[in-house]
Amino acid sequence: MYTERGIVYIMKSMTLSFRMEADEVRSLDESAARDGLDRASLIKRLLRRGYAEYRYEAACTAYRRGEVSLSRAAEMAGTGVYDLLNRFPVDDLQLNLTAEDLRRELAS
Repeated sequence: MYTERGIVYIMKSMTLSFRMEADEVRSLDESAARDGLDRASLIKRLLRRGYAEYRYEAACTAYRRGEVSLSRAAEMAGTGVYDLLNRFPVDDLQLNLTAEDLRRELAS
């Protein structure tokens, strides 16, 4: 179960299966042991973190190209408009809006 934007979601689990090189699995096991986790928990943590970053990068790319609005980019990234705007300076993103466009975006 998790909460996003004030909504509680009850997750149903699914099993995923994939192959990895033996040395990668050994490295995962060592990292998991160091962090006091089992292999599956570490993989889930890494996958969630990596997927969040993937979504953010895809949203930024689409916004840079002018393919999506600011609010749509925030939605794609799984974050709010204000959180997305806060990351703009760090990622050298430019706001592609007039002042009126920004007021409209923030009102929606």
